[in-house]
Amino acid sequence: MLLLSLSKLADSDTIATAHTEVRELMQVHIVNTERMNCFLASLSESNEYMKGNQKKEYVKLYGEAAAVFEEALGPFLSKIMGYIGKRLKDNDQSL
Repeated sequence: MLLLSLSKLADSDTIATAHTEVRELMQVHIVNTERMNCFLASLSESNEYMKGNQKKEYVKLYGEAAAVFEEALGPFLSKIMGYIGKRLKDNDQSL
């Protein structure tokens, strides 16, 4: 489900739908540390075929996660900051 929703971030017509689906997925299915780690790993994956806008939407999902999980996201902040730092080093102007 997550990968299908993330794939919708590539098309500007389906970005809003993707954010809604991922938010619902976070609220319902991410109920333990193992699932959170899997979710974060999915967000950290990227490849050379991703467009700049798609990469930006992936980063925005961390904000969605913060809104959903609030304090529960605390233990994962170092992992998230590492990923965002890596993205910023890519020197992608769209981010």
